[in-house]
Amino acid sequence: MKRYRIAVQEGLDDLKKYLLSSGFEIVPSGRELQADVTIIADEDEPDEPMPSRVTYTDKLRKQRILIDASHLSNEEVVELLTMGLHRHAH
Repeated sequence: MKRYRIAVQEGLDDLKKYLLSSGFEIVPSGRELQADVTIIADEDEPDEPMPSRVTYTDKLRKQRILIDASHLSNEEVVELLTMGLHRHAH
């Protein structure tokens, strides 16, 4: 199984530690373009359900996954991440 590289927005240190302890590979700051997955959180958004928290993009001809972690627990982010990677692999 491919090991996905994850970039985590600055300021999400607790999430970054949780992902590391869960076995995920975190890309250092400044190397986000090397990531397969980017996790962001826009705390200015209202606390409402979003139609999709996982977005698939094609940046620089490379498939990428963008996850919005706003108002989610670490466990919910990992669940979305796992579902997104499973979908991305097929």
